[in-house]
Amino acid sequence: MTRKPLHSLYFSLPLFILLFSILSCSNVSIKSHSPGQEITIDGKSDEWLKSEIRLNEKLDVGYAVSNTDESLNLLIRFDDPQKARLLNFQGLKLWLHDKSTGIYYVNQSKHDRFVSRLMQSARPQNAQFMREPEARYELDGDFYFLQSEQRRRLNDVDTLDFAAAAGLNQGIYTLEFRVPLSESVEGLSADKKQVKLGLQLGGLDEDIRERLKAGQPAGPAEENERVGMGGNNPLSGTGGRGGMSGPPPGGTSATNRQQLAREFRGEKMWFKVKLAH
Repeated sequence: MTRKPLHSLYFSLPLFILLFSILSCSNVSIKSHSPGQEITIDGKSDEWLKSEIRLNEKLDVGYAVSNTDESLNLLIRFDDPQKARLLNFQGLKLWLHDKSTGIYYVNQSKHDRFVSRLMQSARPQNAQFMREPEARYELDGDFYFLQSEQRRRLNDVDTLDFAAAAGLNQGIYTLEFRVPLSESVEGLSADKKQVKLGLQLGGLDEDIRERLKAGQPAGPAEENERVGMGGNNPLSGTGGRGGMSGPPPGGTSATNRQQLAREFRGEKMWFKVKLAH
């Protein structure tokens, strides 16, 4: 039997530790707290104490969690206009326990236009307002309830137990969510000591990324959004996942398509939340 040199084992150990750290950083354990006062889901975050808000460096957002016996509240805050723009065009998803139930924030019209541009093999061009550093972008999307691969507007859900709101206040973007601690949502019973939440910022659905990678044409909804999309296009930025530079000559190659499909996976994080009782 061939033995590995001892020095190779020493080099392997730091690599193992590094890989373990990378893999484990996608799950964060946090403690919920009992709210000091009733929290109104209005996109303002007035009832949240600053001492309760923590920073997630991977997603670059502040967050806090509170719960009563009946419901769990989640706060997301940030001050970057480009992140607001990213969420409007690509969306934010809050997964409850697993990916069978969740809440989805997006501006559907902007999302369809963004996908349409990608499917046309032309990277979005820089828009005039993207060169205005003082521009502030509103969170002007809608919230949708996701369950069993179906989507409905959150306001149309037959229960008042779910709520969500977004706003911009004094330069701070805020998203607030309320979900029931009930057996009606798998894994979110108030009897549990710990629940699991997933958060995804940006990214496109897998079927869209597969179509992008394969170079398939846009669907009917995306075709309808192509009218009037020349010139100053509000889909792009000066860099990052929210927007690309101008289209290369001759369109996007197959290699670039695969790269784009990888880029639009979004940033994901799972939280293990210890409930306050």
